[in-house]
Amino acid sequence: LLRELIDTCNTNNLNLELKLPVNDFNNSDFKRLLKKTLDEEDEFSSAIILSSNVEDNLDSLKDFEKKFKKPIVLLDVGSSAAALHFTDLVSIIGFSNKVGGQKAAEIAQHILDKNESSSRNILVIASELQQERQEVFEKELSKRNKDLKITINDKGNFNRKTARKIAYSYLTKNADTSIIFCTNDEMALGVLDAIELFKDRSFNNLSIIGYDGIEEVIDEINSCDSLIKNTVLQNRKYLAQTAIEYILKKIEKKPVLKEFIVE
Repeated sequence: LLRELIDTCNTNNLNLELKLPVNDFNNSDFKRLLKKTLDEEDEFSSAIILSSNVEDNLDSLKDFEKKFKKPIVLLDVGSSAAALHFTDLVSIIGFSNKVGGQKAAEIAQHILDKNESSSRNILVIASELQQERQEVFEKELSKRNKDLKITINDKGNFNRKTARKIAYSYLTKNADTSIIFCTNDEMALGVLDAIELFKDRSFNNLSIIGYDGIEEVIDEINSCDSLIKNTVLQNRKYLAQTAIEYILKKIEKKPVLKEFIVE
């Protein structure tokens, strides 16, 4: 999504300055970046805040909005409920995590139906952000299958290396796992990295499901020789274009929706 955002800014001849956290999705690092942006606020006409944990950082975001006093888009949030806490300076744009979780559950159900004799162990590697993805996934699958053992680890932090550690630790004790669902594709790639560490063990009955549809994972799926069998696709280009469209309209003081969540 960040790459699409950069490309969209370049297409519109916009100067985009990136402020990236040292630690992925670390709340304290996030707050430090907000403060740094306020210290340099005269340099900016607007702000796009990507994949922010609105619930955990609500007070910081509200304080940022109050002091920044310029158009803000919270991008890739996944829930419009957050919009209630902000003024019209802020718009929420994202894809529905609920629908994404449902799609992932449908993919998993298809795999289970196709392999009736497979293990009923399922691992979910997730993050404390975008929790609705894993929550809906578990709820939908549990409704249809009473015998599943679904383990959710929400410490994946959308990080490949972290997911590798989680997957390796879990698979060491649960080699018969049938499905691993990762709530982003980077973590799905991390599971592949973990499997490569098992030199004397086969995981031919394991299916990995990702989330986002990044190029590397699409290539894995298209190879037809990967344990990554599917991913929940999101039109990141459309999301980035919508964010820039909203920012430009806000700068021109034209009306836009306060929340735009793609179902």
